[in-house]
Amino acid sequence: MLDLGFFEIALIGIVAVLVLGPEKLPEAIAGVMRFLRKIKSFISETKDSIDKELQIEELKKEAQTYKDELMSASKQLDELSRKEIANPIQKEVSEMKKVEKEVTLKKESAKLELKSLLSKQEKKDV
Repeated sequence: MLDLGFFEIALIGIVAVLVLGPEKLPEAIAGVMRFLRKIKSFISETKDSIDKELQIEELKKEAQTYKDELMSASKQLDELSRKEIANPIQKEVSEMKKVEKEVTLKKESAKLELKSLLSKQEKKDV
C-alpha cells in the first residue's frame, strides 16, 4: 500500500503529537483506524463483487457453449430422423406411383379389350 519506512512513521507521529496534543491523539488514531478499516472493507467488497461478476460471466459463456452444442445436436438429430423417415416414405410413394401407372395401363388395356369384344359381339348380332 504505502511504502513508509520507520523514519517517515516516526516523523508523522511527532507531528501528530505536536498538532493534536497527547489528549486528542488516541482519539484521532482510533478515527484513522476506523477510516482505514472502512476503506479496507470497501476494497474487499468491491473485489468480491468483481470476482462474482467474472464468475457469472464465465458461467454465462459456458452455458452458451452448452446451449450451442445442444442446438447443434438437435439439428443433427432432426436431419437424421428426417432422412430415416423421409427415405422410406419416398420409396413407398415411388412404388405406389409405379403401381398406379401399371393399374392405369391395365385399365386402358382392359377398356380396349372390352371395346374390341363389344364390337365383335355387335358384328355377330348384326
